[in-house]
Amino acid sequence: MSVCRLQPWQTLRRTLWAALGVRPRPPGGTGHHHHHHHHLKTDARALTVPRSPLARSPPTVLGRRSLYSPTLASFSRRTVVTQNDKPPPRTDSFSFTASAGDESTTIRPDLVSLRRLFQLTRPHARILLCAVAAQTVSALSTMAFPMAVGKMVDAFQAPDGLDQLRRIALLMGGVFAVGAVAVTARVALLSIAGERTARSLRKSLFQAILRQDTAFFDARPPGELVNRLSADASAVSKTLTDNVARGIRASITTVSAASFLLYLSPQLTTVSLAMVPGFAAGVLLFGRYARRLSRQLLDALASATQVAAERIAAIRTVRLFAAEQREAQRYAHRIDASYALARQVSLVEGAYMGFGFLTAQASLLGVLWYGGTMVMDGALTVGALTSFAMYAVNLGVGITSFSSAVGQLLRAQGAGARIFELLDRQPSAPSVTSGAVLPVGYAPPSIAFQRVHFAYPLRPQAPVLRGLDLVVERGEICAIVGGSGTGKSTLYHLLARLYDPQQGEVRFGGSDVRQLDPHWLRRQLGVVPQEPVLFAGSIADNIRYARAAVSRPDTEQFVDAMQGGSVTADATESLDDRQRLEGAARAAGAHPFITALPHQYDTMIGERGSSLSGGQVQRLALARALYHQPACLALDEFTSALDPETEQQVVEQLERLVRAGPCTALIITHRVPLLRLADRVAVLANGICVEHDSMDALMSQPSSLLRKMVLLGGGGVDGRQPLSPRSDIANGGGIRAAS
Repeated sequence: MSVCRLQPWQTLRRTLWAALGVRPRPPGGTGHHHHHHHHLKTDARALTVPRSPLARSPPTVLGRRSLYSPTLASFSRRTVVTQNDKPPPRTDSFSFTASAGDESTTIRPDLVSLRRLFQLTRPHARILLCAVAAQTVSALSTMAFPMAVGKMVDAFQAPDGLDQLRRIALLMGGVFAVGAVAVTARVALLSIAGERTARSLRKSLFQAILRQDTAFFDARPPGELVNRLSADASAVSKTLTDNVARGIRASITTVSAASFLLYLSPQLTTVSLAMVPGFAAGVLLFGRYARRLSRQLLDALASATQVAAERIAAIRTVRLFAAEQREAQRYAHRIDASYALARQVSLVEGAYMGFGFLTAQASLLGVLWYGGTMVMDGALTVGALTSFAMYAVNLGVGITSFSSAVGQLLRAQGAGARIFELLDRQPSAPSVTSGAVLPVGYAPPSIAFQRVHFAYPLRPQAPVLRGLDLVVERGEICAIVGGSGTGKSTLYHLLARLYDPQQGEVRFGGSDVRQLDPHWLRRQLGVVPQEPVLFAGSIADNIRYARAAVSRPDTEQFVDAMQGGSVTADATESLDDRQRLEGAARAAGAHPFITALPHQYDTMIGERGSSLSGGQVQRLALARALYHQPACLALDEFTSALDPETEQQVVEQLERLVRAGPCTALIITHRVPLLRLADRVAVLANGICVEHDSMDALMSQPSSLLRKMVLLGGGGVDGRQPLSPRSDIANGGGIRAAS
């Protein structure tokens, strides 16, 4: 990877452009360049940028290391990064990249530019324009006061001074009344605009999070994403609306004050503006440093939020291991780190405000000294000097306020970077509607895994499946057995397109799942994971969670089977939702314990079903999977927390349901009763299917791995005990299981 070498003056100039969010002038424009300077192209190639460093440093800030170390810049329309340790050869194009393993992302330099931040407020432009108009009226009413004070001072010495004072007072009273109305409108409109911006930003951000592929969530803790939705979105929206109006008010104040100063005394105005260039340079330096600190502070706060959210959600585990004190110390350590950064931000802001105060006071002191000499010489009246001094103060306040608003906007780029990273990220596997759907009559579908190779994105060097071949016929119940880490749960992950295989095909109803609409595909599946998750709400709401799923043509026949009645294929009228709800609960063995609760199906179960037992959670998860009449069931150890009697009832209901539905079923289990329910049993070992036949056929083979697991489990060939969990038996008698 290579980049062109920049001259020092080019580096400084373009760094300042990047800090201000200004795009550099493309080649071929006006101006002359010496022949030995290479032009920087705005259409340069963009190479790959690593995700991991981008998550920790501001994408648009040039680091303090050398040009050839892994730093980031924002010099043209494409971001370029280099990881070379030696100076690269000169080129006519400018590109900057970094890579990190198999995943890469291209970051544009306008990712966090002020222009893009302002675009967030575009849908609320009318409200903001009204607020700006009110802000303008308010600022102008304020700027009329110094002139009135000067006139009053001069009126003290006039013969008709009392009449002049009365007229000026009445006039200013009206001006102040108008200003008060304008202030009221400005505050209300800005607050509304800020809340609307935050609302739309959170909606867009949450939609962007939901459309990401599963690997994205594997690499990011939930607390970090929640923090972006709450803190980052709020910071960006509030900073934009407040500081845009603040900057406009400061601009009006500055321009008006400067105009009045020139009107009163051009000579004295030159003295008052002498400190402005030095102050402007300080603003640029502050904005650049504050933006970097702001991004680091937000990352530190997100880390602390992630720790708190995770530990609170797992409070039972924390208490079982008596880890309260340890977790409190862990959180305190993260908060201390964020405090250290916040302290740096506070010190920088304090130094900045102190510098601004010193500049303003020095300017005012110069005005009073030089203006006093002009009054003594008769070149200026006392009233004019009074007005001039007040306008000079307003000028200083305006410049300070404007620079502060710009500084806050630059700091908002840190939060904006985290938000735009999500808004712009395209998932490697689509999670929204795109692709084909199978015609009516496809159910029950066949399922086929053809030479499937797969490794999880976070563990690319540890393959789980190594050329797996497995076919499940239409309407068949297939039990999946194998040791830990052999890829049993991975099968339904691939079937539902939570991940895509690196090689091979997964077919649903004869079609490659990558050609099907993933939204439609998932609605055809009823999945009960090994560790099911329920949401805070009522039991009925949790069972109905998949209510938007497409109903099958044989809905009544399916639900009648769930209720244990006779199959009525010619029934035509749709069932009441409550009847279907209870039918799913009965089929899952959940109806008895639900009706024993005080509020039955309206009982609130708490976050993640915290008020229920493990077996109750499993049965509700099964009812949720059955509620929308899936064409295919994928059940992962779904009876592991059930007692034998309840398990037997659920197995009988499930068999009646699947046979009458009909539907295809994948059952991952080590329970012998469920193995006997299956038409065929597939045994996985070393990432492949080593046995695939009926249970009776496999148990009749002395060398069968399934037979070894059953016998080692202590139940014999007719036993009800779980299979042996030993990986060495499940992986071919000593062959180590795939990770």
